[in-house]
Amino acid sequence: MKGVFMWLRRSLISFVQVTYGSTINRQIRDMVAYLHSESMLHYYLTSFIKSWWPGGELRIHDDIKEEISPNEEGNTKNNLKNDSPLSDSVVVDKVDSPEGRRLVAATLLLENIPQILINLLGQRTAKRGISKIFDILQDERANKQLFYEILELIIVELFPEIQKQRKVYTANQESV
Repeated sequence: MKGVFMWLRRSLISFVQVTYGSTINRQIRDMVAYLHSESMLHYYLTSFIKSWWPGGELRIHDDIKEEISPNEEGNTKNNLKNDSPLSDSVVVDKVDSPEGRRLVAATLLLENIPQILINLLGQRTAKRGISKIFDILQDERANKQLFYEILELIIVELFPEIQKQRKVYTANQESV
């Protein structure tokens, strides 16, 4: 019976692929084209700007209170006060200083680790890994370079003619 069910399954899969395959592929292509259209890109950018800079100013959470302090090395490991009743959920008051914002970001990041990472790696390993990644991302020069690389990718994606012009320019430079 196993062979008959396997044959039936393969026949059914082939039938569905032949019948609906092009329709599904076309719908996927249309949806991807729509999501990358000019109107949607405008919507994404305006939503991003409105969510991060409402009223033209950078949004800062008002409900954040002081509950954390940096350790001797200045990194994010074990920076919560253990005697605090709110040591599991961080609340910071001094987000005006860069150090305060860094500590708030680190603590919120450590508190919001995706469940799939915790299930896959374990809570301790996931927290340690997230903390290491956060500490690595504190290098100002590396962050600038990362920002410029991402910005270049976005610009090339939004304006593909720039990539074509750059190829022509580099080809002309090589021929000289």
